[in-house]
Amino acid sequence: MLQRQLAKYLFFIVNLQIIGYLMYMYAESIINIRKNKFRQMEMLNSSIATYELWNITEMPHKHDLMANNSDVLHKTDHEHKPYMVYECSKEVPRRVCGGLGDRIKGITVTYIWALLTNRSFIIRHEIPCDLEKFLIPNEIQWNIKLPVDGKEHRMAIRPSVNSIKAENLIPDDEHISEKYKKYNRLAFLGPNNINHFSRFSELPMYEAQLKQFPFKLRKCSMYKTVFEKLFKLTPRLDKKFQELAAKAKPTKDHKLICAQIRTGPNPSIPRDFGGTRTSEKDIEKFWTFLESNITRDKTTVFVTSDSNEIQKTAREKFNETFLETDGNITHTDRNRYVEACSGMDKVILDFHMLALCDIAMVSRSSFGWLSQCMNKNKDAVIYRMRDGGDVYHWTDR
Repeated sequence: MLQRQLAKYLFFIVNLQIIGYLMYMYAESIINIRKNKFRQMEMLNSSIATYELWNITEMPHKHDLMANNSDVLHKTDHEHKPYMVYECSKEVPRRVCGGLGDRIKGITVTYIWALLTNRSFIIRHEIPCDLEKFLIPNEIQWNIKLPVDGKEHRMAIRPSVNSIKAENLIPDDEHISEKYKKYNRLAFLGPNNINHFSRFSELPMYEAQLKQFPFKLRKCSMYKTVFEKLFKLTPRLDKKFQELAAKAKPTKDHKLICAQIRTGPNPSIPRDFGGTRTSEKDIEKFWTFLESNITRDKTTVFVTSDSNEIQKTAREKFNETFLETDGNITHTDRNRYVEACSGMDKVILDFHMLALCDIAMVSRSSFGWLSQCMNKNKDAVIYRMRDGGDVYHWTDR
């Protein structure tokens, strides 16, 4: 009798343990499902998500981007994820970040590094003020706030910094994902060194990765694709832009004829010491270009410049066909911070308006030619002015 009771008791204990184990396994599976969903959300913020958006699933070489640092990418602690940071902050020396054109180049350089090293991409932009007052994340969340700390490897890669040449940063015999893997965070301080694109293109170890990109390095499509994935206008600024665009093209038959005239040092931007960009005799070529393309009833003329005098001349010449953005003329890197910040609306609206042009002529300026990289009109006719004043038809955008 005692043995039967003991057997029943043992049977009960064993069944209880089995039930407990099954309940534990069920709970674990629920937790893992939730973790996996959370990890997937985390991945949307990473550079891997960018590859998925571009249908990149395989990197057939030893530095496989999808496998690289996968354990770290799954961490939820932002302090320990591998990041690539573009920085334009008060810690960066004056004039290193450059104007809006230079900043777009620098952001693109840094973003390509993020893709090639499988790092999440961050923009730390504080001067002349917070970039998110004007541009906000579109498909890539680049605005995670990360404090600077001692674990961050910070480099200035401007072309003028001879001590940090492209071949030193990007060696012949080691992939950058390996060279810098010990750093959780890499930060480029105000870079605009597009020589990196040539360097990546000439090294065989990057060939398989670069083939997966929906653009060729150094081509306009690269800047356009990256810019559109990273940025969209704030609702406030987008409303202003839509109003301007409606004025520029009130009917589908209207043509928008544009000129971007960067003169260099002038009374409107007295702190610009960069040297003359467009001489007085070459400015006349812009007026001739605009006048020769005007069809009075169906044309809007848009002019943007770094000179109030040029804007005044354009108003007088083109009268009722003339359109410009409101606001003071400033340079993102040449004016004092308060002035430059107050002028950022106009700078960014000018840039977006130039991207709507049907016919345009731009001066020797990153702002000018990059605006035409963004041009939404594939049939747009674009002219560029070279050093010395020669003008050519730009057909290989």
